[in-house]
Amino acid sequence: MNQSYFDGIMAQMSQDRKKASTLAGQMTLGELILELRDCDENDSVTFSDGTNVGDLGSYRGYYEDLYIDRSDELQTVGAVRQMLESAVGEEFTGYKGGEFVMTKMTMVWVAEYGNSSGIGIDEVVKEEGCVLLSLKDFNDLEY
Repeated sequence: MNQSYFDGIMAQMSQDRKKASTLAGQMTLGELILELRDCDENDSVTFSDGTNVGDLGSYRGYYEDLYIDRSDELQTVGAVRQMLESAVGEEFTGYKGGEFVMTKMTMVWVAEYGNSSGIGIDEVVKEEGCVLLSLKDFNDLEY
């Protein structure tokens, strides 16, 4: 067996995982950006567990995916949307190395650096003066 054989298997597994996540409601980078475009850019944005949106990185669980970490600072929809938009086409370094380019089809997780939480965003909830990014545990998906 050669490297291209294993690369093909890994690519198929990744495709199956992304399909299962999407069917279960996990948002992609592109979907999240589109949802935030419909929100007031001056509204605050937080996760549904009350924590604030932080920086981006290559997700520890699947390096080709993106994570958003938590922060002590409250951010606006406009700032978060701009950060997400700038991630499209950007190269991120995986936890153990390698370079991964994020696309609009990239799955988005909520985790800290080096952590594979299994927590994703499944909905953007618009409320008066704020936006909540609804969190869901995607650990038990079968693919």
